[in-house]
Amino acid sequence: AERISAHGGTDRALGNLLWRGRELVGVVAFGLAGVVLLLLPFLDRKAARGESSRLWSWVAYGALLYLLVLSALGSLSSPAG
Repeated sequence: AERISAHGGTDRALGNLLWRGRELVGVVAFGLAGVVLLLLPFLDRKAARGESSRLWSWVAYGALLYLLVLSALGSLSSPAG
């Protein structure tokens, strides 16, 4: 049952709007992780000199882990509806 709130909208509509905002954050973060991995060879200047960069290594590991975990969660979840 929908409940009319004091400002003229419904609580359900507000809930849907907030949920869509969270989805957008997740989609943008997923895209940014992919872009970081794509640009990593250009961002890591130490690699061109044959040196190891701990910062960019951890950024790459974090981005890969994020992409893998969210891909697995997305494939295992039931479709919305």
